[in-house]
Amino acid sequence: ADPLLMAWKALLANQCHDSIGGCASDKVHRDMEQRFRKSLEIGNALIKRALMKLASGIDCRRIPADSIGLCVFNPLARPRGELVECYVIFPKECGISAPSVFTTDNMEIPCVVEKRENWTANVEKFGMDVHAFTECLAWKVKFFADAIPSLGWKTFYIGNSGKKPEKRTAVTLPSVMENSYLRARINRNGTIDLEHRQTGRVTRGLHYFEDRGECGGPWHSGILPSDKPFTTMKCRATVRSIEESDFVSVREISLKFNLPADITPDQKGRMKKLVALPITTRVTLKKQSDVLEFETTLSNNVRNHRLRVMFPSGLRHAKTAEAQGQFDVLSRQIIPIDKSDYTINGGDLLPGTLHAPVCTHPQVSFMDISDGKYGLGILNDGICEYETIDDRSRTVALTLLRSFPRLKLMKTYIEAKDGQCFGEGTFRYALYPHRGNWEKSDIHHRADCFNVPPQVLQFLSDGKAGTLPLGHSLLEIKGAIVDCVKKAERNNNILLRIHNPHGAARKFEIICAKRIRKAWLCNLNEERRSALKAGRKSISSTIAPKKILTIEIASPH
Repeated sequence: ADPLLMAWKALLANQCHDSIGGCASDKVHRDMEQRFRKSLEIGNALIKRALMKLASGIDCRRIPADSIGLCVFNPLARPRGELVECYVIFPKECGISAPSVFTTDNMEIPCVVEKRENWTANVEKFGMDVHAFTECLAWKVKFFADAIPSLGWKTFYIGNSGKKPEKRTAVTLPSVMENSYLRARINRNGTIDLEHRQTGRVTRGLHYFEDRGECGGPWHSGILPSDKPFTTMKCRATVRSIEESDFVSVREISLKFNLPADITPDQKGRMKKLVALPITTRVTLKKQSDVLEFETTLSNNVRNHRLRVMFPSGLRHAKTAEAQGQFDVLSRQIIPIDKSDYTINGGDLLPGTLHAPVCTHPQVSFMDISDGKYGLGILNDGICEYETIDDRSRTVALTLLRSFPRLKLMKTYIEAKDGQCFGEGTFRYALYPHRGNWEKSDIHHRADCFNVPPQVLQFLSDGKAGTLPLGHSLLEIKGAIVDCVKKAERNNNILLRIHNPHGAARKFEIICAKRIRKAWLCNLNEERRSALKAGRKSISSTIAPKKILTIEIASPH
């Protein structure tokens, strides 16, 4: 069976209406977790296999024989520069005692190298049918890969350094992180004051946590009549420097958030008994990035609550907030909550409890708020719910978890133990301050870079000849948002799907590595509708506002 099709079918099996919304029984969602794991494992194996196939064809005659090659592949259809972090394993007999990173022009580039440990590894050389186990050295390597070609690769190699190893910069202020784009200061309560150096604008009090009681179910949130929010604004945070180098600053913020253990049996309020919910956040600022990244880890031991991370944007004149949707960016008004909504009966809830007013919204990989002059984008990795609160600070809330006690099927209540979301969870999100609104900020590309890192493959070059260059772009797309690049279902042609989320028509250009024989506009079912005019290696055209285009390209194999 085709492994890619197997992974795709397992993923599609999780898209049923109640399943993907988290509204089914515990057994259903445990099966979903297994199917997600299956899709990820097959996908990761196919990525590695494809990279190995690619690396085996690279012409390595310009790389010193028996050196360790690094093939850095960019999955995006735009060129990018990125901090690359990878583990490099090589046999002791290679004689590399002070490893460093070199370009294929034999130029040594700055890097940070840390020795990990000795490993017995399975080493494969090109042209060998068997693997050989040998004693190896393992190193963690960080370097900045500049101008990685779009949907293409760039090759580096590991050799002995002629310089002294890079030393980590001494940390003078553990609470401060800065580069040429941003300056972040961590306050005593763990919140962050963020300065956007291009505009000089400082946003204060970002990144605190809010927790409320929850008595709803999977379909809706339930309000506790006497509930008051708990926040970390008065907590005392512990800040620790994890890394400070020429490439990246990393700080760890630890909080002990004391919360009620559960709601009361009558679901009118929360218990007086408090339990500690430890929250650890790693904040990362890469030296050549205008994005501040967060990775929050917590082990949930509290029942029936909703935990959110809060970002007071300070954009008090903002009237709307925008969020990425399917093939679109959706604008929603920031409106006050009608207090009469709280009087609506809870319906599926216990008598006397209330529905929460619907003021949260879905998102894909980002939301953005702007007053026209300044903006704040919040990127995310799989965090699907946000709210923009109608307060003076225009606070944006991301829902990290919402746990509930039961599931109602028809007129039967079923205990939903897994609905409590017990155990460890890790959440990734990022802040991107910018000028203007989302349309002027290139936020789609920032979100793609945050969620789709470069893929790195290590290989032994052997100085072999090959048919592929050391760096190459297969395809580049300008002026449109890329949703899909794949092989067509009915033939071996390339199929692209792009869209225009803007309110005006946009010019776009597709640049191919090989000559274009023919091109067609297709429907979503990949059926050809009309021929598309193409140049020798490029296609230039216009895409209407809010339009999806599917394009089939035929090139010589």
